[in-house]
Amino acid sequence: EYVKLYVDPRVFAGIYALAGASAVLGGVQRGTISLVIIMIEGTGNVHSLLPVVVATCVANLVGNFFGKEGLYDVLIKRKKLRFLPHVPDSFMSLCFAGDVMSRPVVTFKVVERIGDIVDVLRTCSHNGFPVVSVGNETGASSSPAGRMEGTILRSTLRTLLSARFQQDAGKHQSMWQRITSERKEDLSLNGDKEMYIQMETCRLTGTKISHSVKDWECALFTSSDRERYINLGPYMNSAPYTVQETCLLDKAFELFQQMNLRHLPVLDVWNRPVGIITRDNLTSKLLHKTISSYFKPEEVYLQPNELRSPRLLGAQQVQRQRQRIVIQSTIDDDSDNKEMMSTGGCISSWQSRLASALGMSC
Repeated sequence: EYVKLYVDPRVFAGIYALAGASAVLGGVQRGTISLVIIMIEGTGNVHSLLPVVVATCVANLVGNFFGKEGLYDVLIKRKKLRFLPHVPDSFMSLCFAGDVMSRPVVTFKVVERIGDIVDVLRTCSHNGFPVVSVGNETGASSSPAGRMEGTILRSTLRTLLSARFQQDAGKHQSMWQRITSERKEDLSLNGDKEMYIQMETCRLTGTKISHSVKDWECALFTSSDRERYINLGPYMNSAPYTVQETCLLDKAFELFQQMNLRHLPVLDVWNRPVGIITRDNLTSKLLHKTISSYFKPEEVYLQPNELRSPRLLGAQQVQRQRQRIVIQSTIDDDSDNKEMMSTGGCISSWQSRLASALGMSC
């Protein structure tokens, strides 16, 4: 109305309102092309394209003058949400995956005792577990114990345990008797078809599994139930994404982001899980703490290509890797109970293995 009063009565105020709304959203969200398309398509006013583009670009330039982050990015940091940026931190080229992985890693064997699964689920809050070989399961003496075979989710384990409390009407054997056995030799390699169909249906439809065992039900497992065995092979992810402990952290970060992973197991040279990486291990706080703990300030410098690299020779790096200690950190969240996390520690690289094999002094 002021525009009509002081400029020209024939001016259409809707154009100014559309440009102003686009400018506000552009300054808050820092959106450009997508925001312009949404505003034009939503209003159907193609003739207002130029004012909307100009207002959005000016709002972005003014907003970037005060800060590179939008309002939503600031709120994510203030609430300490586990949100990772799209681009890896430049300091990640300094570190290996073994420098930030959580250890010790909690694992299950392919054939595991029910009592051990119940105890781990009651005492551990992890949502994913590596599954390792039991050793010599194929009859070959060269089959090492502890080799990575797959991963299994906590929800899957809880669903398997919930079969203890399910009733199968008209069946000779209950589902609990079909998926577990008193002896390892009597277990089926295929698992139970109905259990597998139930898990796949819930996964494809996105519905929440309602038969997960509750905490109070864990205490209802009898001594005979705890001594039974279960084959986790048919229900685990037998081909998970993994990285070596000497993999550069920026490469592990890209794999974690592009594949939308929740857990990234870290393996040693013998394909045994030595740690695991989650979103908590890739935060800037933990990364900078790792850099300050494992490198001296004068060892980190800025190269012409804007990549930070350590000024360390091979022998110095081997000696430093052998002397690294485990870092104790806290997980950022809004709760009062801060969970401790152990990361880093000694890693085995090709330099250290070569030095040990040839008896080189570092």
